[in-house]
Formats: sequence, structure tokens, C-alpha cells
Amino acid sequence: MGGKKPVVMGRASRGLYHGKHIRFGNSRSHSERRHRRMWKPNVHRKVYRSHVLDADVSVRVTTHAMRCIDRAGGLDNYVLLTKKQKLTDGLAVELREEMEEAVRGDDKWMAVYGDAISGAIKMRDTATAATATAAAAAAAAAAAEQ
Repeated sequence: MGGKKPVVMGRASRGLYHGKHIRFGNSRSHSERRHRRMWKPNVHRKVYRSHVLDADVSVRVTTHAMRCIDRAGGLDNYVLLTKKQKLTDGLAVELREEMEEAVRGDDKWMAVYGDAISGAIKMRDTATAATATAAAAAAAAAAAEQ
């Protein structure tokens, strides 16, 4: 009864592609001759800071995914607050499982992301979550200084 499993290209399973895949079509010259070609996603290697994992995460990421991460307020918010249907890439699923495990083990992060893990927070609430994440990080830094 479940839906079709999404097809993920090999390279997308090793990065954050946010649904972007290789596209195929025709190039057409001025004389209308056609020849087959492909358009590959615009992929970059980037290092993001994960406050939940307390580590730097190096990932291959498309420019579309970069914009989504910026809009969400960071890698933690993007991975934890984006719907599971959108995060079909292998790396995104691994990161989500790892982050959910870290959130469940820490009361500080459970206060911020507890509702997201249970599915109560939607993507539109990321601004609130981003503010809460910044406050939690500042509280952690203040606690570390003492």
C-alpha cells in the first residue's frame, strides 16, 4: 500500500541534493538540429557546523540545497525540520538519524527539537526554531565558561 520508493542517483546518496537529479534533453542549434545532452546539478563541497552533533560536517551540496539550508537557519534545522519525503538522499537520512539520536540524549536539544522529532513542527516554523537554536547554543557556551 505504501508509495513508490524514490529513485536516487548514486552521487545523490553521498550528499545533500534536495531532489535535484541529472536531467536529459536535446540541444537545438539555430538550424533546429537536435543532439542529446544532459544537465547535471550544480554541486559544491561545503563544510557546515552542526551544533547538535558538536562537529563540522563536510558534505557535497547543490546550490538549491544551500539555499534551503540558509532559509532553514542552518544545517541542524534543515536536517531535523525538513519533511522526510524531501530528504531522500542517503547522507541526509544518515545525518537525520544521527541528529535525532543526539537530540534524544540531551535535554537542552530536546527542548528545541523535541516537537520536530515527533512531527509537530513544520518547515514554516524554522525561524522560531532558528532563534531557539541560537539561544540554546549561547546557553551552552555560557555554561561552558562557568
